Amino acid sequence: KKKFIILILSVVLLSVVFVLIQRRLEPGTDHKGLKPLTPKDVIRIPPLKRFMVNATLLAVRFSGRWDYPRVTDGDFPNMTFVDKLYWFYKSQYPVCKGERGRNLEGFFAQNRRRKISLPLGFVPQQSITLSAVGDLMQHDALAGQQYSPYKTIADMIFSADVSFANLESPLTGQDLKNLSAREDESPTLCISGSQFERLKGDGSRHFTVMATACNHSLDFGEEGVLTTRSSFAKAGIRPVGTNEDAEGRGRGEIIETKSVRIGFIAATFGLNGKPLPEKKEYLVNRIPLNQVSGAIDLGLLETQIAWLRRQRCDFIVASLHWGLECEFFPASRQIELAHRIIELGADLILGHHPHVIQPVEYYTPKRDPYRIAPIYYSLGNLSNPFETPFMSLSLLSLIELSKGTFNGKSVCYIQKVTNIPIIQELHTGELSGIEFRPLLESLDDPTVTPYRRKFTHKARTYADLVLGKDWRTEGRSQ
Repeated sequence: KKKFIILILSVVLLSVVFVLIQRRLEPGTDHKGLKPLTPKDVIRIPPLKRFMVNATLLAVRFSGRWDYPRVTDGDFPNMTFVDKLYWFYKSQYPVCKGERGRNLEGFFAQNRRRKISLPLGFVPQQSITLSAVGDLMQHDALAGQQYSPYKTIADMIFSADVSFANLESPLTGQDLKNLSAREDESPTLCISGSQFERLKGDGSRHFTVMATACNHSLDFGEEGVLTTRSSFAKAGIRPVGTNEDAEGRGRGEIIETKSVRIGFIAATFGLNGKPLPEKKEYLVNRIPLNQVSGAIDLGLLETQIAWLRRQRCDFIVASLHWGLECEFFPASRQIELAHRIIELGADLILGHHPHVIQPVEYYTPKRDPYRIAPIYYSLGNLSNPFETPFMSLSLLSLIELSKGTFNGKSVCYIQKVTNIPIIQELHTGELSGIEFRPLLESLDDPTVTPYRRKFTHKARTYADLVLGKDWRTEGRSQ
């Protein structure tokens, strides 16, 4: 009996020590009891097993073994035990270094010095603006929120001629589920009608187009896909990445404004192991974009791009749900894949899924040496249910397009890009809810609490890691 009591007391003591050390190492701050902090907190694990997992993660943290990313595709059905442990680790301690030996940090630091300008001899005829933000996910605070979370940045997003976001949480008529999941399953995401009302836009203004192809697209089966699409139709938002019939799978969405036709296509790397219904494989555009080895078949994207060109689109945007969660740099194989997709005919890539911001690459395709095609490997999270700095950042990208003639041809080029880091702030008390604010504005706000100030300063280190420090004075205009 004494030995058993000593064992229990030892476990309790070790748990207390672990929590104290964890608070020192955690990338967040004193969280004031706010939950969930990170994705790791939504997985249901027996207490003793959770303690063992946490102790293992702490040992790995001290060893530095996972300071660099592992080679994995991040697709839930393919994950080994070590892959899952790695996911637990980086959902608490994000991976801030690129692949070992690849010097991706240096590559992106050099690339972001590029300046975008129209080629000499280009004759402009029309210009439009495109805004893009990161993932929109569920948040409990949205349900009873009495004000728009966009109130500070609404004009930046919705004054653009075309606005884009990725909806990570499908709508459903079924009973809603919270984020909680067993250790052998992926978390289920969904969004209520009231939450969607808050996230779809600001007042009468709303997003023009939203990507609906993500690894959570089938969390509520076919019904969730179709309910999301019908909700978009009622809201006047164009979905891209999911389809109601087989014909839609080979096409894209076309937005025409000011005589400029923009085509959108979208695909996801996986569906968390959920199979597409028999004879309805067209429901979600799935391509194994995260595949580790072997050639990736991009035939679907090629078909969609060709269809958009036949519809006389001037500019094509590819929305890609890809990459690895909680890693601040893309894999080198992903960079090569992005270049392939640009060479196929995409003029801009808007990436999402990692839930952190990643660098932007300004790529000149061989098919058109006068064009610069931005590749956003990850726009991060605009709204998310977690309370940790690294998951609370999104890039707000403002892109100016110019349509005109060059070398006797009608072309549409990017003439300017501005990238603004946005932070999600959680308010409690009478004005409870979430608000999206420019990170610079939040940093300069003298009224924020010490907790929020520490939180925001930590977020700044991640913005610096991805964008360099010029964004603090320039808003990162290219």
